Amino acid sequence: MELIDADWTEAFGVALLLLKGGKTLIRINGSDIDIGVVQHHFSQIRWINASTFLVAAMGAGENEDSIFIVRADGTLLHSFFGGDSIAEIVAGEEGIWISYSDEGIFGDGISSEGLVLFDRTGQVKPKRGEA
Repeated sequence: MELIDADWTEAFGVALLLLKGGKTLIRINGSDIDIGVVQHHFSQIRWINASTFLVAAMGAGENEDSIFIVRADGTLLHSFFGGDSIAEIVAGEEGIWISYSDEGIFGDGISSEGLVLFDRTGQVKPKRGEA
């Protein structure tokens, strides 16, 4: 078994993204979770709150959902296109921050902003001073 990514907080516990026999597994506090999403190459897992986490897929196609918001019981709540060449994801009270690597910031699309704040349904939150 190979560890792809992990997230841990004292309040929520541990969330693991594992690779076993070519299949991605999600393990939340010791329990395996099936999120029922068509197999993707997931690259990141992050806690949102005590009952919700997100997984991000690498290499999603143009405007194909790449961010999946999931309850700890495996229920898919939302999915959305998070942009190209995701570097890092941080989930906080204000929403989901996504930063992009060099490949993502050139050209068109949401990733050209470099750093974007999404709400928990995948809508881009306006920048300060914008309505």
